[in-house]
Amino acid sequence: MIDRSSARRRAPVSTLAFACAFLCATGALAQIVLPSQGRPLTAKDISGKKICWDSGHWIAFGRDGHFTSDRGNHAEWSVPRPGVLKTGARERETEVLPDGQFHMHWFVLYRGKGDKNIDHWGKVCG
Repeated sequence: MIDRSSARRRAPVSTLAFACAFLCATGALAQIVLPSQGRPLTAKDISGKKICWDSGHWIAFGRDGHFTSDRGNHAEWSVPRPGVLKTGARERETEVLPDGQFHMHWFVLYRGKGDKNIDHWGKVCG
């Protein structure tokens, strides 16, 4: 014989455990995937500065609107609207984090290979 009264008592506990596990996992994922919130980049933030990125590369932003990189790139840079950094023909969402570091993000759609979010962090160097 099935004791239905104990089965009813267990259902809310298992539901609560599942909800707690889901919320904890979601919170942890948000901390890992989503960067700290900063403010939109402005031209003043990078003009005349060299930024070293977590990828090992650097870009020097001249006050005259030109940039140089360790990859030998020499082109124009601008901030066409707050939070958007344009280097050559590329535009990237960029923010200044509360600790002064920079966070750059863009999305790439690979044909037949899926989508990819790309994030890089940088700081003023040399």
